[in-house]
Amino acid sequence: MRWEPKLRGFREWKRELIGHEPNMDYKVRLPIVAADTVQATSLVIPVGALIYPYPWIEVLAAEATGTTKTVDVGISGGDEDGFLVGVSVAATGKILGRATYTTGSNETYFASSTIGALLALIKLAGADVVGDTGTYLIEPYVCTAAITICYTLASANFAEMDAWFHLPAYFG
Repeated sequence: MRWEPKLRGFREWKRELIGHEPNMDYKVRLPIVAADTVQATSLVIPVGALIYPYPWIEVLAAEATGTTKTVDVGISGGDEDGFLVGVSVAATGKILGRATYTTGSNETYFASSTIGALLALIKLAGADVVGDTGTYLIEPYVCTAAITICYTLASANFAEMDAWFHLPAYFG
């Protein structure tokens, strides 16, 4: 019998070396509840994690029944819409939290954002006035304590939504 070495990939070696995968896509399903109040999830982000400012929702089944078809995601017991604000779940697909730009008759300007205040440090909406484009600055969030992710459905009559919340982070 001939000896053949087993080769391991770099990711497996790095995980073994530091005890976990440093770059992670934390994700949690957002179940439908008959309430428009804050709901805690089972997802806990550990202390020391650096959360990248690119949260997103993957909508597998769009919401058709709900009066207002949006979702907020944030920190339970803290900024409850700190990661995503008013993200529409009325269509399927991957919806990234981001700035919304509007093309006016005088100026293209930053009108609003679906990224929450924990990741968007400066959100100053502009207006349809020449030179008033608004300001938008995103920055990672550092967990100084373990946090539990929560979400809020905009109306209590959701029926069809099937969605996952994704939160890219580095924990090294």
